[in-house]
Amino acid sequence: MPNIRVLTWNAFGGSTANLATAINSLNIDVTVLQETHNNGANAFYNPLNALGGYTVSGPFTENVTRQTPTGNNFYPDPSQRRSYAVVTRNATVGAVAAALVDYTTDGAYVIPNSAFNAGMQGFTYRPPLRVTFTHNGNACVIYNWHAPLIHQNARGIQLFDGCNTLANDVAGGNLVIIGADMNNNALPAHRFAAFDGLADGYDHLLAANTVGANPVVDLRTLAGVTAVQIGYLNALYSAPHWAVPARISY
Repeated sequence: MPNIRVLTWNAFGGSTANLATAINSLNIDVTVLQETHNNGANAFYNPLNALGGYTVSGPFTENVTRQTPTGNNFYPDPSQRRSYAVVTRNATVGAVAAALVDYTTDGAYVIPNSAFNAGMQGFTYRPPLRVTFTHNGNACVIYNWHAPLIHQNARGIQLFDGCNTLANDVAGGNLVIIGADMNNNALPAHRFAAFDGLADGYDHLLAANTVGANPVVDLRTLAGVTAVQIGYLNALYSAPHWAVPARISY
């Protein structure tokens, strides 16, 4: 059975030099990052772009303006101008493509004609970035998400969990992964019910269509991972977020 190594991290305020060291040492296949710099030329990306054998995709803005069915714009929160990024290992990962989930065209929801009502119903909240790729020739999907905060959080999770885009990916039978800063350390049991996974505080790494009795395993617990490599992973901290690294079997 195939195994893939995945890491998720909210990197705001963290060291991408430490991240590059961890990715390279542990042969991470796919890394998804939240709250990255909007400017791809910023020094934030330099250690990642310098990694031999890896490709950085992004930055992808975390939110965009959408329209109601009658063409009225509703706007994302202007204070949330950060981005997503994805780092993939060239030897194992290819055909990477990414786009934000669009609830206005997803088909699961009726979008109000009023931009105000659309906003009140949560359609201005940050959606996940859907990333398709191949891993050793196998089609896979990973969702990279920075979930909304506090009073918006439950509705944001409900929208993502209930959207047709996610449901169709899971029903398709290929590996589906969620790497997210959920801004919630106690997800309701009925949310993402098809997924197994790991959590460290707000940060979650979940997967569906996996195989085996223990399909999502913390990399730090695997035989052969050294204390030095564990130290690289443990150095990935940007308050209050720890990186979550896993081997996923599918």
